[in-house]
Amino acid sequence: NFPSEFQNVIVRFELIIVIGFLIGLFQLLLSVELVIKEKNQGFYAQLIINIFNILFCLQGSILRGEVTAIPGIPMSLVSIGLSYIIYKQNKNISKSMEVLHHYAFIDELTGLPNRKERMTLINELISGSEKKPAFSLVMINLDNFKMINDSLGHQIGDVMMIEIVNNLRDFIKAPDSIGRIGGDEFLVIIEGAKTEIEIETYVKKISAIINKPFYYKEKDYRMTASFGISRYPKDSV
Repeated sequence: NFPSEFQNVIVRFELIIVIGFLIGLFQLLLSVELVIKEKNQGFYAQLIINIFNILFCLQGSILRGEVTAIPGIPMSLVSIGLSYIIYKQNKNISKSMEVLHHYAFIDELTGLPNRKERMTLINELISGSEKKPAFSLVMINLDNFKMINDSLGHQIGDVMMIEIVNNLRDFIKAPDSIGRIGGDEFLVIIEGAKTEIEIETYVKKISAIINKPFYYKEKDYRMTASFGISRYPKDSV
């Protein structure tokens, strides 16, 4: 009887170990899935679950003397460690995507959206609604920027460009936006229906901002600009 009872104990112990391993494996997969799908929230959710499981296993092994509860502890620790690695990788990937997006859609000098971003936004505005959305485009070309660049140097020209951009940023408020689509070219997207008079008033204010004096070595330099205006869907083909 003793050998058979001992054998039954071993079988039950092995069965408990296998069940514990399967539960731990499920917990590991659940932790990984939470981090992958829910990212930051998933990481903290699995962290709470695994810490709770470790405390539960410690209580079972210490207070109730359940030896079978001990294997649950390393499995929870493995789940936390693996989830942390995935969590850090997700953060690194997110940062890399932000950098790629910055270089793909942002002008390096001014920090404004570039030509690619402007075209993407226009396409989204056109295709984003069943009803044709109303918006206006204002093309800005700085008339004498090349002359100032050549006479004062590119470094001073860049400083002047940034000053003009900052002044325009202060004036142009969301949902309207401005982007730099060329060396001395900008594109303003004005969302919503506007009359010709409203657009003309808007453009005159932009012109006055661009024409503000730029002081360098006790001299003031003024920029002028040419404008092109198109309203959608009024001017669309």
